[in-house]
Amino acid sequence: TTSNAPLLNLLYSLIIPQSMHKKAIILALLGAGVFYLLSQFIGASNILPVLLKADPLMIGVSILFQIILLMVWTFRWETVANYMKLKIPFRRLFPYLVFVNFGDLITPGPRFGSEPLVVYVMEKKEHADPDDTMASMLVERLYGLVTFNILAVAAVFMLFLFVPVSRWLLVLLVVSLAIALGLSAFIVYIFKTEKEGIKIATKIADRILIFAYHLRHSHRGWRHESLAEYEQRLNKAIKIFFHDVVSLSKNENLWGKGILLSFIFYFIFFIQTYFAFLAVGVKVPFYLIIIMMTLSELTGYLVLLPSAVGVTEVLMIAILSSYGIGIGPAAAGTLLARGIYYIFGIVSGYVSMLYVAEE
Repeated sequence: TTSNAPLLNLLYSLIIPQSMHKKAIILALLGAGVFYLLSQFIGASNILPVLLKADPLMIGVSILFQIILLMVWTFRWETVANYMKLKIPFRRLFPYLVFVNFGDLITPGPRFGSEPLVVYVMEKKEHADPDDTMASMLVERLYGLVTFNILAVAAVFMLFLFVPVSRWLLVLLVVSLAIALGLSAFIVYIFKTEKEGIKIATKIADRILIFAYHLRHSHRGWRHESLAEYEQRLNKAIKIFFHDVVSLSKNENLWGKGILLSFIFYFIFFIQTYFAFLAVGVKVPFYLIIIMMTLSELTGYLVLLPSAVGVTEVLMIAILSSYGIGIGPAAAGTLLARGIYYIFGIVSGYVSMLYVAEE
C-alpha cells in the first residue's frame, strides 16, 4: 500500500494535482496568447511605451493590496471556521486559502475549483472534519456571492447611466447577470428547502459515485468497503453537510460579519486595480473601476475559460474605451492589472499547494 508514502505522492496518485499542473500551464499559455493578440491588434507601439514607463512603486502597492485581499478572504473563512470550532489559526488557514485561489484561477466558470482537494489535505494535516470544513468554505463563499450579486446589479445600472457601450456588450452582461442571479437563487433554494436540497445533491452524487469510488480506492490497491457501503456513507455525509450549512446560514451575526468582510474584500479588489492603472499613468474614476471589474468578473458565469481569460481583458478595454480613455493606455493598464492577478495568483497558489502538501 501507499499508507507510508508522503502526502504529496498520495495527492499525485489521486490525479487531481496533476490536472491542476496542466490547467495552470493552459491558463499561462492562454494569458500569454491573449497579451500577444492584444498587442498585435492594438499595436505594440501603443502599449509597450506605456508599460515600460510603469511606476514600480505603484506596481508594488498593487501587489500589496493583492496580498491584503487574500488576508481579508482568509479572515472571512476563519470567522466561519471558528464558529464551527475547527480551531485552525489564521497562519495555518492562509496557505490553504491561497491554494483555493489558485484553483479558482485555473478552473473554468465561476470561482470554484480546488475546494475538495483542500478539504482532503486539511483532513490529513489539520485533522479537520471534512464535512465541517467544506460547509465552512461553502458558507463563506455564499457571503461573497450575495455581495457580488449586489455589486453586479449596481454595476449594470451604473453602466447604463455613465458609459455609452455597444448593444452586444450590454447583451453579454445582462445574460451573465441573469446566470449569476439564477445560480444564486438555486443555491439559496436547495439550502432553504433542506430536504429537497439533499435529494438534488444525492442525485448528483449518484451520477459520479462509481467514478469517485474507484478514484478513492484504486490508489491503495484494495477495497476496504463495498460500493453499497460507500454509497451509504456518502449519503450520510451529504445530510450532515446540509445540516451544517443550513445551521450556519441561519446565524444573523455570521451573515453580518460575512457580508461586511465581503464588501471590504471587493473594495480592496477595486483599489488594487486602481493602483495598477495608476502605475501606467491612467487615472480611472473609482466608480468606473467598480463597473469595469465587477462586470468583467461577471463574464466568468458565461464564458467557460479559466478566469474568463481573453474575454475579461477585451471587456475591460471596451468599457474604458467607451468612457473615452485611449486604446493604448487602456490596454496597457488592463494588461498590467490582469498580469498581476494571473502571475501572483498562479505563482503564490502553486507554491502554497506544494507547501501544504509537503509540510
